[in-house]
This record gives sequence, structure tokens and C-alpha cells, in this order.
Amino acid sequence: MDLEKILEACAIIGLDVCCFTFFYSIYKEGANCLKALKEAKQLEMNSELQKKLEDCGGTIPYAVISGKVKALSAPLRTEHFPFLRGVLQEKITNEFKVRWIPGLRV
Repeated sequence: MDLEKILEACAIIGLDVCCFTFFYSIYKEGANCLKALKEAKQLEMNSELQKKLEDCGGTIPYAVISGKVKALSAPLRTEHFPFLRGVLQEKITNEFKVRWIPGLRV
């Protein structure tokens, strides 16, 4: 074998290792998320919910909250599933972005 074929084989193996690492990290991230969802705390919506939240430091990464809520006005209905009713909860999410300015490239 000459040096060119050895370098070509090493480059292909290196690319294969990089691809494997990339796809494995995506798989592992999904598996960890799924595991966290399976181990989510089961909480009931009652008067003790606020106390349980404060006991956990104010945040719970994943939780299943079950219970009954009361709509302020008429509950939401769908024509596709008439037996289902729902309510909306307002949630505000702030997203921060880093913007790339082409004129400041170094």
C-alpha cells in the first residue's frame, strides 16, 4: 500500500467517526429527554400544588399535572371531537438570539 491510499483510508475513517459522533449525540439527547419525560413527577392540581412547587425551588423540569380546571368563560370545543373540551393558559417565553453582523467579521 502506498501512502496515498493509507491517507485516504484514514480520512474516510475520520469522517465516519465524526458522523457517528454527531448522530450518536443527537440520539443520546433524545434518549435523555425521553427518560426525563418518563420519570416526570405526577402532581395533582389542588391546594398543595403551590407548596410542592416551592419545595422544589420554584421550578420542576418535567411534570405531569392532572386535575380539573374551570374556564373563565366558555370552554374551547372542536367540531372533530365533540366530547373534548379545553382551556388555554397564557405562557410568555422570552427568546434571546445572537445575531451575526457581516460587517464585523474578523
